[in-house]
Amino acid sequence: MEYRVKLPEFSGPLDLLLHLVKKQEVDIHEISIARILTDFLAYLRALETLDLHNIGDFVVMATTLMEIKSKELLPRETVDLRAELDPRDELIRQLLEYRRYRDLMRQLERQGKDREQLIGRGSSGADPDKIRELVNDKFEQEVEASLDLEDLDAWFLLKAYAKLLEETDFGKSVAIEGEKKSIAVFIEELVGRLEAADGKELRFEQAFDAREGKSGLIGIFTALLELLKQQRITARQERPFGTIALALLEAPADAPAEDAPAEDTVSP
Repeated sequence: MEYRVKLPEFSGPLDLLLHLVKKQEVDIHEISIARILTDFLAYLRALETLDLHNIGDFVVMATTLMEIKSKELLPRETVDLRAELDPRDELIRQLLEYRRYRDLMRQLERQGKDREQLIGRGSSGADPDKIRELVNDKFEQEVEASLDLEDLDAWFLLKAYAKLLEETDFGKSVAIEGEKKSIAVFIEELVGRLEAADGKELRFEQAFDAREGKSGLIGIFTALLELLKQQRITARQERPFGTIALALLEAPADAPAEDAPAEDTVSP
């Protein structure tokens, strides 16, 4: 509900009153600024929540009206009119300047809120310290809107992967493993773990076995991405940075099997 001035001489928005004062269609001598202030305070008391932007607008316009009226009421000395600034022109200049900064502030607020919903992908690399930096806690802010299944992308998987690295001491030195396994083998292992869930969802971290070492973690993670690409599994997340749940999709009976290239391997 917008505040409206209600005086015997004028009724309407305060900015319209200023416009009419500028056009000299309303006599500033007839305007009771004290009445305007009293009515505005009563208007604020009736509000459930205060809008600081509207209050700021009112303060600027009301104080400028007071300045104009005080200059009109005080006796004037003989001055060079060409050198004296019209107070109404000064009012308009101040209002325009104030509103310009106010609009810029609101624009920055909107951009800030939009930015809170974005996370730059950057370059994850293979350095666990870089991954941890990308998913620093400063990005872990709750949002009200839930994500649809289709909104889950590799960035949220990267967050879960970084958490897994923390729990398995990925950055520490490990023994060199001689065994090499193809991506197809890792896909079979991951599918087997999902099938063993007997139709229930499998938490992201349950898809991995820390005993498999670094190459095993990388292999299963690559297999997970491949299965998502082939649309053979789903990944569900209720909110950003929440738990990721995996589940197998039932493939149509006539759909051909699609596996990763047999020659792709993962080695330490």
